[in-house]
Order: sequence, then C-alpha cells, then structure tokens
Amino acid sequence: MKRFLIILLIAVLVLVSGCGAPSEEAEGPGTTNETLQGNYIHSVELSEEEWALAELISTGEQDYGVFDYHFDESYSGIVFKMDVYREGNLVQTSTIMNTDFYENVRDGRIAVLVNDTDIWVNLESDGGYETSHRSCSDLQMENNQNGGKVLEFKGGEVDDKGQVVLCMVGLYQQEPEGGVMQKESVPENIGRYERFILIYAEVN
Repeated sequence: MKRFLIILLIAVLVLVSGCGAPSEEAEGPGTTNETLQGNYIHSVELSEEEWALAELISTGEQDYGVFDYHFDESYSGIVFKMDVYREGNLVQTSTIMNTDFYENVRDGRIAVLVNDTDIWVNLESDGGYETSHRSCSDLQMENNQNGGKVLEFKGGEVDDKGQVVLCMVGLYQQEPEGGVMQKESVPENIGRYERFILIYAEVN
C-alpha cells in the first residue's frame, strides 16, 4: 500500500509537469501574474484530462492536492507539519517532512495526499523527488455512518509566521450547530469540529 501511494504521488506530479511555476499557462481562474509573485505555494489547476488520468490511477480512497511553489534566497528550507485539534484544542503537532532547498533551486511542485489513516507529502525540485508521510488516526471517526468530513486544499503566500496552509480536514460525529461550512473550514472554525487536522508548510 505504501508503495502504491508513493507511485500515485509521483504520477500526479508527472501529470502536471506541463503546468510549470509562474507563467501564463500556470494561471488558473482568478490568478494573475501579480498574485504569482513573491513567496508562495499555489494550487495547480488541473485540466479535465489530467483529472481523469489522476482518478484512473487512484483507488478513490484518498484526496490529493497539487501545488506550485516559489521561494527567494532568504529561505533555506521547508518543513511540512500537521496540527491535530480535538474539540477545538491543539493536542498534537507533528513534522511530516523537513528538507533543505537544493543550492539555489527554490521552485518546484508539491503533492499532498490524504486518506483515512495517513498524510503524504511529495516535494519535487529540479527533477528530484522527496517523499514522506505521517500516520494520523484522527482522520477517521469511530462511526463514519453517523459522521462527516469536510476537506479543503488551500495554498497561498507566506504569512507573517512563515507558513502556508495546504489542507484542512474537519471531522464530526454530529453535524455542527448551524451546519457544516463547506469551503469555509478556516482555522477560526476549528471549534466547530470534533477533530480538525491542519496541514501546512513552514519555511525558514
């Protein structure tokens, strides 16, 4: 299973190899050359054909996001982390991957894969790949039939903490008061979920 997940991540990155980092071809809806400047990790907009190919190699039991990234020479490395919240309280912070940038290469792609047991991160830079994963039992509730999950891939520019949120997963047994905020599972709403997993990158 682990071998399959690694192959899937690499395959997804290969599928979007034509998208490239900042260029007109890489722009998705609402994206401009101006917003692609600076230090960032931006979601890659896959074409219908690329999505179809990605789904073809997927078991349908995981979600994945693909990102372009760019950082200037003021950063020497990147760390991928996972925060786990229960009932709105932070109970665990784990490192998924910690890597230095290769020489002057600070552009490439990232794939994040999430299933019910693990989180995988694949970093591509200058043709080289680095893969790592972290188990997370909080990704699955005890009784899925009575519960639900809200998952959203994000990305953006580096904030004042040197971080970029890549993925948020909210899980609940009983629907939160006021309903589940689809597409709005921002960190301010962590308390609405029984379990909340935040996956983010931190540059240094």
